[in-house]
Amino acid sequence: MPAASAVVSTTGMQYAKINDPGSIMTLLQQGPVAVGVNALDFAFQFYSSGIISPLDCSNKKINHVVLLVGLGVDSNNIPYWLIQNSFGTTWGNAGYAKIYRDMTPNSAGTCGINRYAVIPLV
Repeated sequence: MPAASAVVSTTGMQYAKINDPGSIMTLLQQGPVAVGVNALDFAFQFYSSGIISPLDCSNKKINHVVLLVGLGVDSNNIPYWLIQNSFGTTWGNAGYAKIYRDMTPNSAGTCGINRYAVIPLV
């Protein structure tokens, strides 16, 4: 049986407002969101479980893009963003990580996750 092929055309991009987590949540309602993060800190590089905290991951520099796929609250009532990384399933928790979800207006967020977010318009 031949493989199915699909073609998707984009009509543009929609960006979240810089440092506006509410704007990112609005984009996330439409589907996964590409977000920039600082991937150089130890907490990100060697993540395996738990929630990456603001104390462990600087928001000063964006040097990597990941896919924001969801959000949640853990058993201790700590809010987080759920991201999927391109490093493969051997990184993090089967390729995923939880990053503390800072909803403070005008905050760059943990690992800088609130600074750059975009979705394609199809």
